[in-house]
Amino acid sequence: FRFEPVAANNDPTGEDLFVDRDAPPTLSWDLWANYPRSLSGMRVDGDTAENLDINGRLRVWAVSVDGTETSLGHMLYTAAPTLVLGEESFDGQRGIFRVCALADQSVLLTAPLAEAVSFPANARVSDAISDLVNLLEWPLGFHITSTPQRFNEPITFRAGQGIAQAVDTLCAQAGLLPPQWDRDGVGIITLAPTLDDGLPADHTYESVTWDGWTDEDDLLEAPNTWIATSNTPSSGAVTGSYTLPASAPNSVARTGRTIAVQVEAPGASTTSACVIAARTASLSWPGATRTVTFAADADFAHDISGTVRFQNLNWREESWSVSMEAGGPMSHTLVRNYES
Repeated sequence: FRFEPVAANNDPTGEDLFVDRDAPPTLSWDLWANYPRSLSGMRVDGDTAENLDINGRLRVWAVSVDGTETSLGHMLYTAAPTLVLGEESFDGQRGIFRVCALADQSVLLTAPLAEAVSFPANARVSDAISDLVNLLEWPLGFHITSTPQRFNEPITFRAGQGIAQAVDTLCAQAGLLPPQWDRDGVGIITLAPTLDDGLPADHTYESVTWDGWTDEDDLLEAPNTWIATSNTPSSGAVTGSYTLPASAPNSVARTGRTIAVQVEAPGASTTSACVIAARTASLSWPGATRTVTFAADADFAHDISGTVRFQNLNWREESWSVSMEAGGPMSHTLVRNYES
């Protein structure tokens, strides 16, 4: 692995960081985390620490035996480093280390709206998401999948509201996954992949190398019904709901009780639009999907926004984590909707 300081457009800005390999950092990607792709626990020597710019960026590369390099992410420094005294550095000298926490560009979306933003009736929801995202500068660009949903009524997001909150609300309404960044740092908002077992997956996991695997759910407190509502001035409330199928262990049919979650679908024009918002919200909730966790040999061929095949079924990779050392195992969390 190598750790390359870069500018906002990915142009190199200096020599690779001299990272302590005896205490390697961890790279993680989690679709539903505040910072989906993050690098933590990185330690550098005192000289390097002196020159780190807390507002700088870092590109992480995996280097194969034949020298081929694969980009694993474009990171921003997001937390003030701490000094660690008395440690032994990689070259055997006593020195100062700086433990750095980094995250991808989603940190920029935590900015509040400087002024109110309004969208008219009949505006496309995905276009509204684009307008909100583009209030910020994205040197590497941002791609948003277009969807057919439109607002039935004008909608306004007030000044001071977080851009991320507004974007997440509209993504659920349009059936889109939350903002992510690909391995080159380009922003993307895409539809959730279709988990059709008859279709080929983007990647296949065949061997599990560590601790086997688990197939879990959270049945005690997990909801089984999601209700999305749009309050419109002219026609009142428009509501749609999604309920887990009977095959789910915590379904209404099996437990005899309804545990509901209320979500918003601002400006939704139809019941079907609210149903899409409700079902999209369910995808992020523990217990709404089957969850498989396991560890395998590190393989960076598959990343975000695709499907993987495991145990002869198609799943969506929700998160993975890997220790940045040669031969380090990669842990995976896969999710799959319950069959109807």
